[in-house]
Amino acid sequence: MNEEKFIKFSILCGCDYCPNVPKVGTITALKMIKKYNTVDEIIEAFKDKYKFPDNYKELFDKSYEIFTMHKDKLNPEEIITPGIFVERVIEITNPAHESELVENQMRYPC
Repeated sequence: MNEEKFIKFSILCGCDYCPNVPKVGTITALKMIKKYNTVDEIIEAFKDKYKFPDNYKELFDKSYEIFTMHKDKLNPEEIITPGIFVERVIEITNPAHESELVENQMRYPC
């Protein structure tokens, strides 16, 4: 699944900006997103089976816009994350690096 479909799937499951469709859970939402490209196609295909909330398409489109508004402005490789996060991942995946972790926790406090 590409990023665009993942965002649409997430919105279809329900988010802060758009309610979920009653009786549509994650499995059904995933099937819908895999089969159809747009929310218009989904609403048309399932309008008799599910009750889409009023102005669902507008809320869905606005949600998609919100989730993608910074897409062209941010490069994930340029985002600086706190070193402590990276070091905690090392701790979980390789406890042998514990001394490095302690040293880096002092260098990069939360």
